[in-house]
Amino acid sequence: MAQVQHVPPRISPEDYLQSEKAADIRHEFVDGRVYAMAGAKTRHNVVRLNIAGYLNPRVNEPCRVFDRDMKLLIERANDIRYYYPDVFVSCAADDPEGDVRRDAVLVIEILSESTARTDRYEKFAAYTSLSMLSEYAIVEQDVPAIEVFRRRTGWVCESFGPNDTVDFESVGQSMTVDDVYRRINF
Repeated sequence: MAQVQHVPPRISPEDYLQSEKAADIRHEFVDGRVYAMAGAKTRHNVVRLNIAGYLNPRVNEPCRVFDRDMKLLIERANDIRYYYPDVFVSCAADDPEGDVRRDAVLVIEILSESTARTDRYEKFAAYTSLSMLSEYAIVEQDVPAIEVFRRRTGWVCESFGPNDTVDFESVGQSMTVDDVYRRINF
């Protein structure tokens, strides 16, 4: 006899936000369901810090660079999602008390074995529904490869590898692929 899989009950966005304040680990919220986030490995963290550290002092005000501890809200009809992008840039007015942003001009996700499918499909569809988003970048952690999708091209993939330079047009910054993978040995 087949076993019935337990599906957690749906909760409200308000209950999610309240529980997230007291949580020891981060959770993403998708259509009323809460999903625990796995911890990242060394390569993932080094790549994330290389990108955020490079962009942070270079983006112009009022834009700000955020990393994995800031939630990004996506609302589409009755579908509400809270994600923790690896790196994103918001150019909205500052909210020093808030831990949720509603807009992003650039979102960058670093792939891992457990998140690749979600990042490529589910999150791609959610992020590209944001009216302010200009670019979505997917960064591999196990090989030096970056894919950038831009609104101005209809979200067509542009691929970058070693010795290439990635232009993040939304924030007027360029970064070499070698800088993204600084201190990573393949």
